[in-house]
Amino acid sequence: MRDSHRLTPDLRVLTTVVGDLGDPDARTRALSGVDQIFHCAANVQTWDRWEAYHAVNVEGVRGLVEGIIAQGPPFPHLIHLSTMDVYGFPLTPCDESCVPTREG
Repeated sequence: MRDSHRLTPDLRVLTTVVGDLGDPDARTRALSGVDQIFHCAANVQTWDRWEAYHAVNVEGVRGLVEGIIAQGPPFPHLIHLSTMDVYGFPLTPCDESCVPTREG
């Protein structure tokens, strides 16, 4: 969470965490004592390198899930938010049945 002050009043009851998905210690601190996780962090830089996207959008999520598992039960609910951009830039309408592409 970068801009928790921008949350609407009804969401300010949530505990927000500032951290880096690439930092295992930050993940451990963030996961301590939580019962729900809304994960919507991502590298969305339009012209970034593939490796940078992979580090955050794949390895960061993998580290988050591994951190959850390492803490043991009871496991928190993980709600992972994403974007239609994982389907690339299709020329025809696309829905959840479309296969993600490497370009998205």
